[in-house]
Amino acid sequence: MNRQTLRDFLKFKISNLYEKQFNEMIDNIFSILYGEDFKCIKQHRDLGSDGIIEAEKICLACYAPEKYESNKFKRKVDDDFRKYKANYANLGYKWRFITNQKLLGSAITHIKKKDTNAEIWGIEELINFILRLSPSKRRKILEEVFSLSKELIEYDFIEEVIEEISKLKEKESLYKYKPKYKPPADTIRKIEKNFDREDVNILKKTFNIFYAEHINYLLNTLKAFGNDFISHLKVTVLREFANLSEKLTFKEKFNILLNRFSEKYPNDEEYKNYVELILLYLFEQCLIGEEP
Repeated sequence: MNRQTLRDFLKFKISNLYEKQFNEMIDNIFSILYGEDFKCIKQHRDLGSDGIIEAEKICLACYAPEKYESNKFKRKVDDDFRKYKANYANLGYKWRFITNQKLLGSAITHIKKKDTNAEIWGIEELINFILRLSPSKRRKILEEVFSLSKELIEYDFIEEVIEEISKLKEKESLYKYKPKYKPPADTIRKIEKNFDREDVNILKKTFNIFYAEHINYLLNTLKAFGNDFISHLKVTVLREFANLSEKLTFKEKFNILLNRFSEKYPNDEEYKNYVELILLYLFEQCLIGEEP
């Protein structure tokens, strides 16, 4: 699943959630992200709020009609904002208005006239928020709220890692870096050649469990990108590897690349696992590491 397909999927799902269903989706998303720091508000006495993010002092107001009508939209905004001002503004809460509709300029202007600091999220802003979450958080949202299959989530994560690694500043030939030997028949021999003894068993388990389970996802994703893009991916990794000091051990170089290519989400171990998947694939293909 490429990122545009995922975006279209989320747009279809969200645009078909109205009123209570939409509010429940918002509750589920922010409950997953903030836990006890998010408070759901009962709808029959909401005091102008559909949820409170205590961690960020944000008051949420949701509006999800089946069909957008300008006058009804403005009345909803006016009513919710009046209640927000009366019950939350003096407590230091900011206001975030969320709708299942595409935002129109007139809608944004109407809200901003009331509060220039208010946040306005239409369907595109909500989707962008979800897709910018770190992988471990995004996985929970996609699985638990939108029932997206684990297989499609795997493809999304791998695609993101590939795109991040492949941000080239210039094009170079793969053959400038490519070792002049073929992949070994026995990958274990290569592991034993390049890693310290205490790390060999760890790497064997990684190859036999995580790598074996995810390699087909990686290969299928690479096919979708095409040969030129794959070459760019390889060149990026090989160039970074070649520029590391020769005084470093292979393990040290491997870990430097692992951390460097995980900088987008430095504290997300799941993202780092997918970076490691790609590095191990290039290792297995004998693009990095010594010949066994």
